[in-house]
Amino acid sequence: MKALIFSSFLIFEILDFFISYLRAYECILGCVLLKCTNVLFEYTAEQWVNFAVSNVIGMLALSWVVGISYMLIVTLSVLQLREVLHPGVLAKYIRPQVSQSVGLKALFTRR
Repeated sequence: MKALIFSSFLIFEILDFFISYLRAYECILGCVLLKCTNVLFEYTAEQWVNFAVSNVIGMLALSWVVGISYMLIVTLSVLQLREVLHPGVLAKYIRPQVSQSVGLKALFTRR
């Protein structure tokens, strides 16, 4: 019973982290990127507010998609640069690749 409670709290903690932290960060980044690229679209602030108020889910989805796309592009670009360039070039800025299972093992063995 104790293991079941611990496992359920652990699952809740992981889900809470993914929902609250990651989604909020991506939406905020997406809103900033939409504001920065407004030079191309030339929408007024009133039009953005009207869209956000009339379609809240659409605005959240749009900002999330823009934010996550930007994060993925940057991450994949840096990973490709790490593969292509000499290891000493980016060693100060990018940590060496480590096994992903270490973080998961630490998360599940934590007491």
